[in-house]
Amino acid sequence: MDDVAASLPLPSSLMLLLTRDDGRHDVDGGTLDAALAGCVLAELALHGHVVLDEEAVVAAPEVDAPPAGVVAEALARIEAEPRHRGPEWWVSRLSGPSLRTAVAEDLVARGLLERVDRKVLGLFRTTSWPEADGAPEARLRTRIADVLADRAEPTAETAALVGLLDVTGVLEDQFGDVREEALARVTGGQWASPAVRAVLDEIAVVVLVATTVAITTSTATS
Repeated sequence: MDDVAASLPLPSSLMLLLTRDDGRHDVDGGTLDAALAGCVLAELALHGHVVLDEEAVVAAPEVDAPPAGVVAEALARIEAEPRHRGPEWWVSRLSGPSLRTAVAEDLVARGLLERVDRKVLGLFRTTSWPEADGAPEARLRTRIADVLADRAEPTAETAALVGLLDVTGVLEDQFGDVREEALARVTGGQWASPAVRAVLDEIAVVVLVATTVAITTSTATS
């Protein structure tokens, strides 16, 4: 991957993968929101900013490289929360249109998407995020495909992203048929410490439940 793709935090990587060239998303809003919130927590866990303490997400001692953007904002909220809260609570609190917009704006700032505002029927404002530069996404997809095909070793970020795509129910839509043993090899590898894996496993369960609820609600109201 080039420097742009390699430097993307997990929420931005997920948004890039799930945004079509015309700016529409491959999943409904509720599913995207839960997955993005899970990515934020996963990013914090992978870089040692949060840990699990009796099933609660708590800020870890300060590390050398502070997060930025929406990830930094989430860490500040975790540090400021007077009570210890679990992953489910944080996914619920972090998800929503504001997170979705902030992640998309990050990709605009990086030159990968563009923001298009328009009015529908001259009355209703709507925003789309069409692709501006497809090269980084193509390299990201190649990296994930190589990892799933056992042509490359997964990084911690790639493995976490694959796991979140899987629990969100879009991994095969994005990358075709994925063998169970390949998925298990990627998500179950030795790319993270037991403490980090514990946080990521909890996040995966929460995102799976949240996206299942979102899909069920969307189907019932459509």
